[in-house]
Amino acid sequence: MGFLENLYFDIGKKIKNWAIWMAIIEAIGSVITGIVLLFDDLWWVGLLCILLGPIVAWVNTWILYGFGELIDKACDIAENTNISALPIRAEIARRNKEAEEKAKQRFEAYKKAKKEEKRQLAEDRDKSQTKILTFKEKLQFALKYQYDDGMIGYLKSMNDPKIDEILQEQTDKVRGLVQELLESLEKE
Repeated sequence: MGFLENLYFDIGKKIKNWAIWMAIIEAIGSVITGIVLLFDDLWWVGLLCILLGPIVAWVNTWILYGFGELIDKACDIAENTNISALPIRAEIARRNKEAEEKAKQRFEAYKKAKKEEKRQLAEDRDKSQTKILTFKEKLQFALKYQYDDGMIGYLKSMNDPKIDEILQEQTDKVRGLVQELLESLEKE
């Protein structure tokens, strides 16, 4: 397999060398053909072959040489890109790993907070089942919810006109309005 791999190794340079050798061989062939034609009474055709043959041979191999040059440049670009991209890829992988760890930590904190909220609510429900809460205690209980959707669900269950009026506001303002209502009740 080593011999066959060597046949295709560095193919761009081999194509360029082939183009050069083809130009040389064609130029020599046109000169020889021109000399033969000079002695066959076609001296003007022979002279054209001698003068223009090497130029035509050289121009004919430009495409082949250019193709070899393209392959060389493409290989150089690929090699340089792979070398220069390694630190960038490593940095991207490191940042992705950090982001993944942070996301896991946030998710674990969220799960823990939800679990604690459920535990606290269950504890508070147990307490509330043993005694009837006052309106003020219900407001205090509603404010214990860490998430607005739980608090709003509890407030809706109170069926109070003051609370229904507060619930008409945007969700982010409800907590503050409930706090104000509680403070006004404490002043009374």
